[in-house]
Amino acid sequence: MNRYPEPENQRSFVVRVVQTLEKLHIPYAIGGSLAAMVYSAPRLTMDVDIMILADEASLARLVEEVNSWGIYIAPLETILEQDLPHGLPFNIYDGAAGTRADLYPVRPVGLAGSAIGRRRRIRSEILDIEAWFLSPCLQRM
Repeated sequence: MNRYPEPENQRSFVVRVVQTLEKLHIPYAIGGSLAAMVYSAPRLTMDVDIMILADEASLARLVEEVNSWGIYIAPLETILEQDLPHGLPFNIYDGAAGTRADLYPVRPVGLAGSAIGRRRRIRSEILDIEAWFLSPCLQRM
């Protein structure tokens, strides 16, 4: 039997992650399905994808904060030694609620840095808060 997160649990989880990133002054931008829903029509999503700009000290504070919630976050050592060097995301996961956030640490330069630089502060009806979202890419012909 598949366990899908209840919409309210998922909303509360994402809001808590966003508020924590803001409290810790970690620049972020929501991407993936949630960003697509802000710019277009609702669609099914099982997780949230968030791009973050965070140094080692900020990551340590984030791991400590999420650990205090009693849910899973990748250990700091794993993030620093395995995920960051290989450009991999790390996860925050609430197994009881079935909700997950995939956090993608990026550098402030290059394509990812440019994407964070173009983020937009938007009120999300789905989340019922203002948050930072990746802006949609527009191609020039």
